[in-house]
Amino acid sequence: DFSVYFAYKGHNAQPGTYTEVVSQDGGSFYIGSDPGGNIRISDAFGSGASLLTGDHAVLMTNDTSSGTKLYIDGSLVFSSGGLVASSPNGGSVARFGRQYGGWGEYFQGGIDAVRVFDGVATWQQASASVGTVPEPASWALMLGGFGLAGAALRRAPRKLGPARA
Repeated sequence: DFSVYFAYKGHNAQPGTYTEVVSQDGGSFYIGSDPGGNIRISDAFGSGASLLTGDHAVLMTNDTSSGTKLYIDGSLVFSSGGLVASSPNGGSVARFGRQYGGWGEYFQGGIDAVRVFDGVATWQQASASVGTVPEPASWALMLGGFGLAGAALRRAPRKLGPARA
């Protein structure tokens, strides 16, 4: 059992081309789109859902008791009793943004917040923030505070010690 979550920005697939967002060595599983824009989860599953343009998040779960499920932005868009093949042992590796083999199936966009779970993750678990980067306004406020503190220290009266000879 495993789950794969990622957020993406963009996705400018050229009509009539395949793209792969996640690709595993050895022909195991991948998440990508076919020339019609439909999401494919390995060669075995075409989901019927489209890999949308814009900013979205995807969660695929693979569970021996309930099969394969695909969620986009928290909504279930595909379910099958079958399982996606994965070969995590034996040196198998995964790539993000490009098909593993030499077919040139590139994802045109940005990939963020990649999470892989050893087991079935819920949407809430997968999409939970793991730590936030301060917004630019927070940085500006913090730097402004340091500047004011520095200015206050410069203007504070100083005590003079005893004169040295």
